[in-house]
Amino acid sequence: MKKVLLAILVVSAPTMAADQRKTTLQPDASYVLVEIGKLEGAMVKGFDNPGSLTIAPYDSTTHDIVAAQRIVLFNKPVAKSKLSRQYVVKVQPATWVIEGASGTAFSLGSKTFVVHPGEIVDLGVMKPEIDWLDGEGPKSMAGSMLSTAFFGSMKPKQVRPVRIKWTRRQPTSLPLPASIGERAVTPVTLIDGATFDNNLGGLINRFAGRSSRPSGDPASPSSS
Repeated sequence: MKKVLLAILVVSAPTMAADQRKTTLQPDASYVLVEIGKLEGAMVKGFDNPGSLTIAPYDSTTHDIVAAQRIVLFNKPVAKSKLSRQYVVKVQPATWVIEGASGTAFSLGSKTFVVHPGEIVDLGVMKPEIDWLDGEGPKSMAGSMLSTAFFGSMKPKQVRPVRIKWTRRQPTSLPLPASIGERAVTPVTLIDGATFDNNLGGLINRFAGRSSRPSGDPASPSSS
């Protein structure tokens, strides 16, 4: 049991606060700025993991994603705290889509945004959350240890997809990176209605979860 508990603590230990990492921005290049919240209690209540976000160029006519230019925001944040990580990533001017987050593709319905030449677009705060069904939630530590002892795995019987809780940048958000300097930052305009094939594999959902699906739409998140 002690070995199991130690493994859980090592894998799921919360991110500690850290200073901003030095970065240099090209003066005429386009960038996306985003703060990504941690993913809480995906497997065990009280133990959290850094969240990730996947963005990609998007053709709204063909509903195609340019996979070759896909960007996964997970490693090398420019700043981080116990609650979130902040990223600044160079992008090509284009229409981009929030393709997925933390192992889930938002192929059933996501949001796009436009980045113009020389623009820094602030996506605000994107917080991945497990899209639990009513009455569900993460296992307790005791329940997780029992599951590991008897079944050899902490995973729940039904793995649920992720959704995004989105807010604009708040006074409590991480400060803007010093590398931005005097450059203007444009708050993002998110546009609904993007659908596409599940190019990430695994779970699928909508950006804001099952509660955001249109009235009468029978489609629901799945693992296909």
